Amino acid sequence: MKKIVLFLLIIPCYIRTVSFEVDGSAYFPTQRAVRNIYGVVWPDIAFTADHMQPFSAVPQLSFFGQMNYIFKHGKSLNCKQDTHIRLVPLTIGLKWIEDVNDRIEVYGGVAPKYYFMHIKNESSFVPDSSKKHGCGAYITAGAFFYPVGSLMINLFVSYSYMNFSAPCCTPDFTAFSTNVSGIDIGAGLGCDF
Repeated sequence: MKKIVLFLLIIPCYIRTVSFEVDGSAYFPTQRAVRNIYGVVWPDIAFTADHMQPFSAVPQLSFFGQMNYIFKHGKSLNCKQDTHIRLVPLTIGLKWIEDVNDRIEVYGGVAPKYYFMHIKNESSFVPDSSKKHGCGAYITAGAFFYPVGSLMINLFVSYSYMNFSAPCCTPDFTAFSTNVSGIDIGAGLGCDF
């Protein structure tokens, strides 16, 4: 994981047209069982790097890399004991960006995601800690606003598919399936270089 994070942070430094951004958003999980335990809205913090116009033949195409940190505290359904969930999705994908005018761009993007999930329970009925990882998918749409110079404001909505399935033939009590897919609605602040 450290190598992937290092890659996401260093590689954009060698590219001529790049933007860096910090996003804050509200993450809304789509599965009812997950919402019942952890709540309807989860905080999500993201760091994004975009490589604008990597190909002169297709100037609207942009590569991007993103790392999120999603976390939430909850209560177990029956005994109301504490539980905590953390998700760390890593994304590398493509965006299609269209200029509306001098100060506004709209975009849509797709990407595969690689997810890490850690659940910590304070219950005698389930394991203290469960860790999983897996692959998923990501789609996003939004708009970049440039109020002054290279200062950038990003308003976006996105959907992340994250389904962690249990091995089918494992007699282990700790094996479980979890779908933590959800919708993100948020804003970011960044700068073009």
